[in-house]
Amino acid sequence: MGTAQAGRALTPSETAATFQAQNRRALGMFVVILVGLVAAVFAYRLGEDAQTSRIQASFERIAGERIAAVEAGLLTTIGSLRPLASFLNAAREPGPEEFQRFVAPLLASSPGIQAFEWVPVVENAERARFEAEAAREFPGFRIRDQNGQGMAVAAERARYYPVTTVEPLRGNEKIVGFDVASDPVRRAAIEAAVATRAPQASGRITLIQHAGDHNGFFVAYPVFDGSDRLRGLVLGVFCVEEAVNRLGSGADLSLSISDLAADPREAQMYPATPRGVSRPPAAVASSRVLSIGGRPWLVEAVATPDFLARETGRLPEVLLVAWLFLAGNIAWLVDRRYAVKAEVIARTADMRQARDEARRANRAKSDFLAAMSHEIRTPLIGVVALADHLLDQNLSPEHRQSLAIIARSGEHLHRMINDILDFSKLEAKQLTLEIRPFNPSTAARNVAALMERQAADKGLSLDVRIADDLPERVAGDPARLRQILLNLISNALKFTDSGGVHIEVSAESPQADGRRPLVFTVRDSGPGMSEATRAKLFTEFWQADSSIARRFGGTGLGLAISRRLAKRMDGDIFVVSAPGEGSAFTLRAPFAEIPAENAAQELGEERSAAPPILSNDLPAPIRLVIPPPAPDADQHDFSGRSILLAEDNPTNRAIAQTILARTGARVVEASDGAEALAKASCERFDLILMDVHMPNMTGLEAARAIRALPAPFGDTPIVALTASAFQEDRNLCAAAGMDDFLAKPYRGGPLRDVAARAMAAEPASASARGSTPVCGEPAAQVGAPAFAYDSFALLGAEVGPEDARDLLRDFMTDASARLEIIEAELRKGELGVSGREAHALKSSAATMGLARLAAIARELEAAARREDGASAETLGQAARAAFDEARPHVDEILSAA
Repeated sequence: MGTAQAGRALTPSETAATFQAQNRRALGMFVVILVGLVAAVFAYRLGEDAQTSRIQASFERIAGERIAAVEAGLLTTIGSLRPLASFLNAAREPGPEEFQRFVAPLLASSPGIQAFEWVPVVENAERARFEAEAAREFPGFRIRDQNGQGMAVAAERARYYPVTTVEPLRGNEKIVGFDVASDPVRRAAIEAAVATRAPQASGRITLIQHAGDHNGFFVAYPVFDGSDRLRGLVLGVFCVEEAVNRLGSGADLSLSISDLAADPREAQMYPATPRGVSRPPAAVASSRVLSIGGRPWLVEAVATPDFLARETGRLPEVLLVAWLFLAGNIAWLVDRRYAVKAEVIARTADMRQARDEARRANRAKSDFLAAMSHEIRTPLIGVVALADHLLDQNLSPEHRQSLAIIARSGEHLHRMINDILDFSKLEAKQLTLEIRPFNPSTAARNVAALMERQAADKGLSLDVRIADDLPERVAGDPARLRQILLNLISNALKFTDSGGVHIEVSAESPQADGRRPLVFTVRDSGPGMSEATRAKLFTEFWQADSSIARRFGGTGLGLAISRRLAKRMDGDIFVVSAPGEGSAFTLRAPFAEIPAENAAQELGEERSAAPPILSNDLPAPIRLVIPPPAPDADQHDFSGRSILLAEDNPTNRAIAQTILARTGARVVEASDGAEALAKASCERFDLILMDVHMPNMTGLEAARAIRALPAPFGDTPIVALTASAFQEDRNLCAAAGMDDFLAKPYRGGPLRDVAARAMAAEPASASARGSTPVCGEPAAQVGAPAFAYDSFALLGAEVGPEDARDLLRDFMTDASARLEIIEAELRKGELGVSGREAHALKSSAATMGLARLAAIARELEAAARREDGASAETLGQAARAAFDEARPHVDEILSAA
């Protein structure tokens, strides 16, 4: 029966159904296979593209690391020329052994460097003498040029740049005496370095030290003496092949270096492909432009066949097999596609929710800051007010200085909290303007009057120019207008070192709504700003350079708040600036003009409500100069010791000065690392207290530079002062050569303890320390007032009004006699006596308030020390004129007794 069933023929209908099913199966298989083949081919091509991209990305990473290593190595070596130049400045005429000791560690850590060379400037008139002196060290020494036959005696010309000192000398003997400027390529680099006063690389040169053709270059760094005369240049000579082999060589790539600033025929610094290796047809390459010593270098890297063979994998083949295997799963892939799409939609919804939550959190943050700023400001105002109240009491000089520091610190913190409060209010949209009548001309002049002392302290001019058509009365918020103008003028004075600040106030034609735009422009003669800086200028918490916050303080909110306030006034702030051309900040905001018939009544009310601002009553930063008291019995006694305090923050300097004054030590201040290095280079201190984070030169950089100075200057103990108290910070300070470490904030006891621990030994004699500085005095402040009322007021607060008048009366008699002695001695040409009298006059004049006389006396003392008779005579006459200018102010004070 089964056999019959199995052998039963299919009915036509069954056969047709089976045939149709097979056809559908075949059609389905055909479609699946076709789709799979197409997808496999596509996947294979996609795999090839992905593999190519991966290889390129991998090579880009490797090439970037190699090129960065070349750049870092060369720039590190170039950077070592600066301390070498400082050493040559300090040592004046170092011998070969001193030069070798200083350069040896630099050679060991500088890849690709062939030699460090000292190239003095030799005028033609001094050539014979110079060659004779050099022959004592190098017998037969002559200044030589290079020609086609080798080295020959240099032809006569106005100036020479011969190599006199080279390290290492072995292998570089041929370079001694070579006039570097005799070669046009080398001469161009020297001229560029002298002109820019910065390291300057040469174009491609052939190294004289090497036999055969070896491409090289050198970097020149000029050295100037105290009178700004060029002494010579420090050269770092590099062999390009050795530098590349040490820093950028490898089996994965070959490098090509071209000097883009050179003539194309002389641009090739290093061959692109090693000998015997040819580029593949479709080369994998990467390039980057570097700035080496002021010259643009194009560094190109090409992958080697070994790299391509190692990086090429089987990804295309794997994808081909995978897609053939997955041909039957196309439907699942389509389903997965929709699943992914649904997931994207869900994640988009999550992101929107997260964005909304972030906005709510930001609003809550702003509300919190606005509320907390009020809570913090309330007790802070009490601190500042109480400190001001106590300053009015009869205090000892020591207590007065401490309270003054508390008051200044509280005021600074108060200003910062006000900035945060204003910013929070603006963000939370809680700040409202108080609209009331005011005189815009008076507002601008009062703001300028508030800033005139700051301008005078820096020797800057400050003037206000009011347009004739300016409305007499307008309606607006004068307090917020003053806040904006104070910020703009304060910034202008802060960043301007010479010249002045000009304030211009004008009015434009009325708008359609009847309001009249007023334009306030604050124009300075400062350094100006680049386009990139201007683009971020009004960004919150942003400053143009990190050293600005350390040097000037602040939150970086001032301009941001000012612009937001201007926009709340329906105005805006604009800036026009360029490097070297100063800056002009313009506030433009519309105000409602008040009719003239109402102006007189409102003006009288305003004047009765607020006292007039007079120039002599203005607040001004006053430096409290208090002589150090005798040390207490239970404190450290540092009498006879000299301490260099390097700290960029004025408040921190004053605090440390107050603490150290109790010990009897002499404290010399420096406001940044560069100033500390300069003072440590010319005076042997018993101790250096070094802040780590300072502008211009950090404390770590200054410590390394001081340790590189010759003895005894390089042996001074150094203690680090920093708010970063982690172990890695201590390790960095120790690595820089510092002897001890003190974390901020510190108290008096720990500071004195660490100072005693660092100095350890008994006080050295003045002769052993070399306590007299050899550095030059600063120039006189030409903008100093004839009579500084604030200085005399400080004296009156310390000794009492009657005693202060008696001291002033005695000083005027003594000063007149000293000026007569100075004038008589200058007529005889005796500068020594004049200098001593000026030295005695300068400090007492500053204490009594005769600021201009004190400044001129200080410069007169410096001129006498320089034996500059012409300048001393002119300054003697100026001193008499300054004394006569101050006499009316003195008579007014004495007559008020």
